[in-house]
Amino acid sequence: MKILFLSVGKPRQPEATALFEEYSSRIRRIGLEVDSRWVKEASGDGRFTDDQLMEREATALKAALPHRSRIIALDRSGAMMDSRKLASRIEGWTTPRGVFVIGGPLGLHPSFLARAEQLWSLSPLTFPHDLARAVVSEQVYRALTLLRRIPYHK
Repeated sequence: MKILFLSVGKPRQPEATALFEEYSSRIRRIGLEVDSRWVKEASGDGRFTDDQLMEREATALKAALPHRSRIIALDRSGAMMDSRKLASRIEGWTTPRGVFVIGGPLGLHPSFLARAEQLWSLSPLTFPHDLARAVVSEQVYRALTLLRRIPYHK
């Protein structure tokens, strides 16, 4: 089982990045391979529509995807689930490799969402992508501890 956290935009919030790294480290200690990558956020200086900017980001995301991976895209239209439901799906998503994709301020382009095996919504709220990365890594860790009966989930 392997996990890649892929996001749009370079992480900028040190506190959220530290939290993300903490949970990524915990996932590694459980025995999973974890990687993190980001692609540049598209900027158009007012010359491009939001759709065009998201399409550029989608192209960069597609290029960053490893072969033979399952795409789990974070999107407000996705399924919301509790920790136990996530735990029931996590092994299937991460075999051979699960890629959790977090969009930039505009979200993910519909063409990218169409490629995803699963759309997952953390909440109807909007989060900065740095914070979303930290929440996703914590929830993946929580799901893995449930599966492996490691004391953590309360």
